[in-house]
Amino acid sequence: MHVRPPSLFSDNVRHLYLSPTCGWSYQTASALVRLCPHLVCLFFEADWPQAALLPVLEGISHVRIWRGSLRGLFGDAPIDLGHPFFRTITHIDVTLHRLPLRSIVPSLRNLPVLTHLCLHNNVAVDNASNILEQCPRLRILFILCHLLYAEVADAISSEITDMRCVVVVRGDPIHDWSGWVAHGGNDFWAGAEAFVARKRRGEIPVSARWVEPWW
Repeated sequence: MHVRPPSLFSDNVRHLYLSPTCGWSYQTASALVRLCPHLVCLFFEADWPQAALLPVLEGISHVRIWRGSLRGLFGDAPIDLGHPFFRTITHIDVTLHRLPLRSIVPSLRNLPVLTHLCLHNNVAVDNASNILEQCPRLRILFILCHLLYAEVADAISSEITDMRCVVVVRGDPIHDWSGWVAHGGNDFWAGAEAFVARKRRGEIPVSARWVEPWW
């Protein structure tokens, strides 16, 4: 990948979205990430069989927000949340794609600075409870459900009373991510924090779930 001047990406790019529809090879994507050593936010949904980006991400120490698929990140290799990439991540929005959530719950508590976690759709109540119990540093557990999973949202809302849990039954993460970049942090994380703060102040019931769109 040829860029002129070479510092164009390194001096300016802080947010990067690698789409599954971009049609890039993992070699091209890796070359692009290498040009962006000061990334703060990485949105990565491409799904390559090789763990192509992991060696590149080891050299990037500024990423705080990551959204993507664990299988897309690790490929066919074992999932390892002890990888150096996760040492600086405070916000994770993860899609599992048939990877059992229970298989990564024990590892989540070992992430040193994780404070915000977003999961999607078919999240069992016991898994959500275990995450909240085992991750005391977690400030927000955000569960984003498609309308087809409204029953899951109902179960979590009725059985989990931990104020850190926020459930939304609709949403457009890509739209929201672009809004976060464009508007300086006004994203669903900020909305979730405001919602939890209202719970703590007693303005809404602890069992309330957040169903309004945030855009």
